[in-house]
Amino acid sequence: NVVLVRNYVPVWAVNNYITSDARLKTAIKPLEGSSLEKVKQLAAKTYLWKDDLMGKGEKREIGFIAQDVVKVVPEVVSKVTSDTETLGVAYTQLIPVLVEAVKELSAKVEALEAQLETKK
Repeated sequence: NVVLVRNYVPVWAVNNYITSDARLKTAIKPLEGSSLEKVKQLAAKTYLWKDDLMGKGEKREIGFIAQDVVKVVPEVVSKVTSDTETLGVAYTQLIPVLVEAVKELSAKVEALEAQLETKK
């Protein structure tokens, strides 16, 4: 296990859990806007890394382009290091957006099913 500690409080761990305790958070509020609309704006891509970057060679990968994601969900994009302009995407932080989008879709399906039931 690897644990990152900040001010004597564990804030990140590599053991299948990422710290998410409400006691470590402040100004908690729901996501704003439609998560479904955000997800619809994200565009997955396939790509190869330049110059065998990351030791990936010719293995094609699937992911997002940080410059595209920052326009839709800026909270999940940041500079990888403070001394470069290279951007990274915190993919796990997209999971809550996806969950909310599924909930929006589910509500739409339920509304349509209810309409169908009333027409029977």
